Formats: sequence, structure tokens, C-alpha cells
Amino acid sequence: MPGRHPPRVGSPGPGTAVPRIPAVVEVTPPSQFPVLIVGGVRSGKSRLAESLAEEASGAMGLPVCYLATAEPLDDEMAVRIKAHQARRPAAWSTVEEPTGAAAVIRRESARHVILVECLTLLLSNWMRDPMDAQTFTTRSTDLVDAVRTASNPVIVVSNEVGLGVVPVNAMARQYADWLGLLNQQIAAVCGRAFLTVAGVPIPLPLPSPGRSAPTHKNASGLSPGDE
Repeated sequence: MPGRHPPRVGSPGPGTAVPRIPAVVEVTPPSQFPVLIVGGVRSGKSRLAESLAEEASGAMGLPVCYLATAEPLDDEMAVRIKAHQARRPAAWSTVEEPTGAAAVIRRESARHVILVECLTLLLSNWMRDPMDAQTFTTRSTDLVDAVRTASNPVIVVSNEVGLGVVPVNAMARQYADWLGLLNQQIAAVCGRAFLTVAGVPIPLPLPSPGRSAPTHKNASGLSPGDE
């Protein structure tokens, strides 16, 4: 969980065969971006995001900027990062930014399709140093605004970590609360969202247009009813 070692997400190591995402997602028109993709570990969310980015790039004649939030803090993470790098098209550019994703989106979206990989590690990086609810609100609001106002398509990848056992560690519970809230906030400004399970993308119904993103109302960082 949060701390020196970020949550383990990413691609299998070299030599591990992974089936491609089934072709069940129809072409996404520019008006339906941003897109949020959530899922568990090894669910196929990164493959789907890469496929959508390549599709949007071809449709709009724009290069892809891959916004990477992971850092090689240990050998295992370094291997995972290299696996992600190896399967990206050579024409894609990469910006490695562990904490300042909003600034990169604002800077690069005028001339790129943006793929953000991923919110899971971004939040973990934010929490390496003590962070209170107000700081989280400031950072998350800035990120949501950058995604919402981006000039060109943005695809955001995140984990769904709230379906398992509630952690006994207080910091891990706070992390899960904040990631769930951040996912909700991003979804509220997206045109499409998918949940990936066993390599299959499942389209999610989104809130009605005009619904505002959830905000903090209590010390846990959740609004009433957001649990």
C-alpha cells in the first residue's frame, strides 16, 4: 500500500503471454472522451487503455503521450515498467511524472491523445508524505479539472481496490477511501467508463450530465452515501 513500495499494477513480465482485449468495444468518438478504465490486477485495463489510445490517435491524427506515474523503486517494479515500455508503439512519447499529472495533461493535451497510467500509483505517490484531507481535495480537484478541460482525448487507468476485505491498517483504509473517491470524481467528468474483468471490458453507465463530482464532507474524505 502507500509508502515506499507502490501497489503492484502493470503488465506481466517478459515471456508471459497475455491475450489481447476482445474486440467488443466499438469505436469511441471524440465527443465521448475522457474515458475512465478501472479494474483489478491483471484484469486487462492497461491493454484496453492502450487500444483506445491507439484508436483515438489514428482517428484524430494525433500522437499519443503516455503519462507514466510509476517509479522503479525496486527491481520488481523496474521489470514491470520495462514490460509496459516494451509493448508501447515506438511513435508514442512518454512523460514520467509521479505526482504532477494535472500539469502534464494541461501542457500536452493540446497536441496529444493522453493516456494516464495510472491513478493507483499517482495517489500512492501523493501519500508518501503525510497528506491531510484538504491537501487531497486540492490535488484531486486540480487533476479532475485538467482531465475535464483537456483539448483532446484523455484515457485514465485506475484500480478498483474496494471489493475485497477492509484493510486492518489505517493508512491502507485511507488509501482505499481516497482512491474510490478519486475514481468517482474522474468518472463524473468522463464520457465513457469501463470495468475490466478477466480481460473483458464492461461498459459502465455514467451519472446523468451535470451531476457534480463527490466532495469531502467528513474526516474520512467521503461524502455521505459515497461509501
